[in-house]
Amino acid sequence: MTASSALADRLGLPSGARAVILNADDFGMCHAANAAISGLLLRERIDSATVMVPCAWSPEALAFAAAHPDLDVGVHLVLTSEWRRYRW
Repeated sequence: MTASSALADRLGLPSGARAVILNADDFGMCHAANAAISGLLLRERIDSATVMVPCAWSPEALAFAAAHPDLDVGVHLVLTSEWRRYRW
């Protein structure tokens, strides 16, 4: 069994099926991103999101994730901050 077919099996798809997983990156970066991502998750337009915990708006994103444990929200590993005027 190949890794891709094992994933298809775990997703409940037929053997050999292909799937696209839509993940929203940078959850917690700013309020606007949080509003957009939470709305997309609630309307099932995306499959998952990842929170940038060092960012200023991560508490809002984390509170949303805690209030919706049925949604797939993970952690975005942050090693650098590439913007001069918006640091985390």
